[in-house]
Amino acid sequence: MDKNTQLFQYNLDWKTFQRVLYYTKKYYGMDALYFYEANPFKSEEEFVLICFRQATEFFVRDETIAKYIEPIAEDEKEVLFWVFRCIDWAFIRAELKEQAEGESIEDCIDVGEYYHQAMRKELLGLYLFCKETPVRPKMTNEITLTINKGVKNFHRKITIPNYSNWMLRSALLHYCEEHLGDIHSVEEARVALKSYQKAGRTSSNPIADCIIYGTYSMLKDVTKDPKVTSTRLCKIITCFLYYLEMISEDEAVDEQLVAGRIKYMLKMDKKPRFIPMSYSEMNEAERAAFEAELHRPLHNPRFDDLL
Repeated sequence: MDKNTQLFQYNLDWKTFQRVLYYTKKYYGMDALYFYEANPFKSEEEFVLICFRQATEFFVRDETIAKYIEPIAEDEKEVLFWVFRCIDWAFIRAELKEQAEGESIEDCIDVGEYYHQAMRKELLGLYLFCKETPVRPKMTNEITLTINKGVKNFHRKITIPNYSNWMLRSALLHYCEEHLGDIHSVEEARVALKSYQKAGRTSSNPIADCIIYGTYSMLKDVTKDPKVTSTRLCKIITCFLYYLEMISEDEAVDEQLVAGRIKYMLKMDKKPRFIPMSYSEMNEAERAAFEAELHRPLHNPRFDDLL
């Protein structure tokens, strides 16, 4: 954290904080431990938040956003403002803990979600490459593997004779087939890969996806917005991502980037959320309820060897 960064302090009362937790747990997966240490403060105490900026700035300074949230009851609107402030504080706490070699926010995302969204796409491309590359049987089919090209100290290169194309025909192809259990042909792989290419231009970022989907779901519920991806809703999410420094200034003026990401997640039935910090302490029933809400295992067992 830049030592010159301007910070704001807020005092949040216990009663309001409990209402905030309802939203952060339901829509983002963030339980109380994201916002304070293991020993909770007493009910008569106030909860101190530290934020980078005034977290409600982007609500009030933009007319289209202000109009979108206008129907929300004032008391609920105030709670939503606190939700955004608390999320800001959670990221600051994670950064401070990481600087102190503690647990970072990246440790609290569903890593399996990355492999669902990014690794599967890569495996589909590799599957097609393996299936469509001509084979010279009983001859060398030389392959050169290069990694981290242009990155000093990490760049490596190896040339393999690849007799009878064993790497693509057997090793890599079998690996792809094992991890793409629903793909049985080149045609199916092309269709699956095409759905990724159509789903939106934004790249997969597990942390940003948690913020995008959580904010989207929360505001859709409280505003009863009937549109799938209204421009005003996407503008709020875009502004929040920019506020959290997850997107650039150029990206912050294009709400369609977020709209494309939302459509992709809806199409693929993905509900990315942060893992509750108390997950390790949950009993079996509580874990099952959390995982059922995501409609899939917390960590996809088909990708365990990649984690």
